[in-house]
Amino acid sequence: MARLMYGTGMRLTECIRLRVLDLDFAYKQIIVRDAKGKKDRGVPIPDKLASNLQEQILKVKARHDEDLKAGFGSVFLPHALARKYPSAENELRWFDDVSTTMIYLHVVGRGGQGVKSPLDIL
Repeated sequence: MARLMYGTGMRLTECIRLRVLDLDFAYKQIIVRDAKGKKDRGVPIPDKLASNLQEQILKVKARHDEDLKAGFGSVFLPHALARKYPSAENELRWFDDVSTTMIYLHVVGRGGQGVKSPLDIL
């Protein structure tokens, strides 16, 4: 986490709140949600950490799949949501394509590809 915070300039709480869907490896960018001033912002993914982050995501996904096979990993949903989305309590949504998310974030330009992380300079 320290390397990620240094390489991206994220604050501790921003780093802790990261979700898988906030990582866009194709665009080399992390979307930091509700940052200072309650605004979203994009920060570059350091090249030195991209592969480590992808490996961590794969490990967590494998562990989640094992938990589901063992009967664990579900979450409580209120009755109305459980009826509307019957399989939602056991799903872990892994987004490979964030293009639909990008529509709502109004991200333009080159994203993380236009800026070098200080971690990559070291």
